[in-house]
Amino acid sequence: MRNSLVIEASSITELLGTVGSPLIVITELIKNAIDASADNISITYNRNNNSITVSDDGKGFSLKDILQLSTPGLSNKKRNGNLTNEKGRFYTGSKGLGLLSVFSLCDQLHIQTKNELSGEYIINWAKKEGGYLYEKIESTHLKNGTTITLNNVYPQVMTLLTSESEIRKLRQISTYLYKHESITMPNITLTIDNDTPISLLFKTNFLPMLYDVSFWFNSKTGELTFQCISDNKNINNKPVVISSFDTIRIEKIME
Repeated sequence: MRNSLVIEASSITELLGTVGSPLIVITELIKNAIDASADNISITYNRNNNSITVSDDGKGFSLKDILQLSTPGLSNKKRNGNLTNEKGRFYTGSKGLGLLSVFSLCDQLHIQTKNELSGEYIINWAKKEGGYLYEKIESTHLKNGTTITLNNVYPQVMTLLTSESEIRKLRQISTYLYKHESITMPNITLTIDNDTPISLLFKTNFLPMLYDVSFWFNSKTGELTFQCISDNKNINNKPVVISSFDTIRIEKIME
């Protein structure tokens, strides 16, 4: 049985006005896949049929996720103080906003997703129709995860995204500039047409940090406290409390 949901045209128009570049859209889709605890994310640019596909092996969309796509910006990810997913990675993306932003690149969106509890769904979303259709299906071969396909991508967008400069930017955005032993990121690959997939990740080692910074805000007192934590005796380890947020006061504290 097919079901449909409508989104107000003003919501789409308002969001699309905030999208700075096509690369931001692709990055948002990657973030959503990481938030879904994916171990593998593949991006495919197909210039022959003007399509972009982002696939992952994460948790997939629950039925609740699908229904919430009609209310952009609504997310349960970070509620009740929950800031990380099952892999220990901080939540970064916004599922509704990320999907709506694709309409700055294309006219039609197709999603196939499977969630362990909710099952498997197909979602078809056309820009001109102002809403989307979703349907539960049965497929024994698909594992948990999501495949998002942007169809009828504008030719100028494909030309830009497949340029060397944009690919370098995508690598910089996607890579994990963390200590590898601290955070394990998913494998992220990019394929252009039928070429060999390339990895978008590289590792880097940082020099030992001079100090760590911890900060917290007390909503009852309106005070912001931060503290430098270090074994270096030349660094002030005492907590610093900011209760007044005027520029002059903050400058004095920083000094």
